[in-house]
Amino acid sequence: GCQRERNHLLASAPHLTYWMPLAVPIDRWFIWPPPMNCPPAAFGPLGVYWIFFKFYDLLAKFSCPPSFAMSKSRLLREFPQLSHSLKYAMVFYEGQHNDSRTNIAIALTAAENGAAVLNHAEVAKLHKAPGGDGTVSGAVVRDLITNEEITIKLDSAFNLSSLDKNK
Repeated sequence: GCQRERNHLLASAPHLTYWMPLAVPIDRWFIWPPPMNCPPAAFGPLGVYWIFFKFYDLLAKFSCPPSFAMSKSRLLREFPQLSHSLKYAMVFYEGQHNDSRTNIAIALTAAENGAAVLNHAEVAKLHKAPGGDGTVSGAVVRDLITNEEITIKLDSAFNLSSLDKNK
């Protein structure tokens, strides 16, 4: 699932996406009480974390840069502000993209291809096409700056608004 989306974005929009290395610093060889009350996790610094992150690489079908253990000397060289009591760090990678710039790129591409694009607007009402299949045929849109309402006919519609289901 998510690795397909991540890989698609990395391939199709490399100017908006990149691999972000994330380091998990380890400051002791044995952790008690164990993280998440899971006794095997107490041995994480002794190799269990390495196995966990390699399993993470496997779940991603090895599509990301490989996770690795960063030695204390390299850790302090690259991050001198960190504590000298650290033993090492596990580094893994996640895909990161700028969702605001992605939405702008989608809107600009749509506008270049003849779409009407609105900002600072909200849909006040949807008009459904006859037939009862739920197809949207038009909308009443409110300009949030002037409070003016505009009725528009739609050939197709895309919602690029907030992903927050409460909005």
